[in-house]
Amino acid sequence: MLNFWQPINLDMVFHQWGTKNAAKGRGPWWPKSVGQAAMENAIKMVKDEKNCSKICQKTIEEYQQRLLKRKIINERGTAFTEMQKFENWTVSDV
Repeated sequence: MLNFWQPINLDMVFHQWGTKNAAKGRGPWWPKSVGQAAMENAIKMVKDEKNCSKICQKTIEEYQQRLLKRKIINERGTAFTEMQKFENWTVSDV
């Protein structure tokens, strides 16, 4: 249960399972069409300015700035290079 009387930093993702499952390795769904192939397709779509609206582009830019601020990427890195590592994931359909 969340502590709603405590301040919540909305720059972070809060998930009931966290990313602890990533330490156990990728699940059986990862090699299927809903796993890495779907992630690669999503990245490809948002990289293409024809498919990524102004709001989409702004969201990617905000994400990149937050990655920089949290020192997850450096000045040479981008939101896309971070996403293409396929390292930071969590089960989100719970």
